[in-house]
Amino acid sequence: MTKVAFHGCSFTQGDGFDVHEREIYLYPQLVCNHFNWDYDNFAIRGNSNKRIFHAAANSIDCEDYSMVFVQWSEVSRLWLSPHKNVWWFANDRSNAPYHSETLSLDTETHTKFKKTLALLNGDYQNLKDLCEYCVILNNLAKVYETRVIYINGMVDWIQDVDLYTDQSSWVNLEESMRKMQIDFAPVDNIHPGPKTHQIIADKVIEYLS
Repeated sequence: MTKVAFHGCSFTQGDGFDVHEREIYLYPQLVCNHFNWDYDNFAIRGNSNKRIFHAAANSIDCEDYSMVFVQWSEVSRLWLSPHKNVWWFANDRSNAPYHSETLSLDTETHTKFKKTLALLNGDYQNLKDLCEYCVILNNLAKVYETRVIYINGMVDWIQDVDLYTDQSSWVNLEESMRKMQIDFAPVDNIHPGPKTHQIIADKVIEYLS
């Protein structure tokens, strides 16, 4: 049986659904049901595009999958690891203080730091990086004879700059999942719901067909 991999953030992981509902409603499941494929879902809540890129590269390199789906997230998302097994999420919306073995920030300092970093972590550079990730994954896929397919999860492209020209590997380059969203997940009432996942699945199936 054909086996494929899915990478992405909470939209692909299935945030907002109970675990048993994810096997019914999520677009990776719907796509694989249609084609009778087996799959692994490596998506992680809040994932940054850098981490998605690394994970997708590993899926291509391991040669276990004939196809790797890559759902890109918000380009501003940033995870930093100050030491082993510890992560700091730059886009966390909470105003809580931050403490680790090597760093301690009170609420005011932590909030100011995140706001300053948000100004420095500009979309243009992040979009350039995203395009480079695509080039690298495409080249890696050719070496391992694996097909890589990109899904615009939450990418807002800068329209006046031609950052990416090869659109052949994209299911929906311009239309993000947010723009397609018509309902909400039952648990959190925030993430895409069953109807939206069906729309995404239909777009993927149409692209592959």
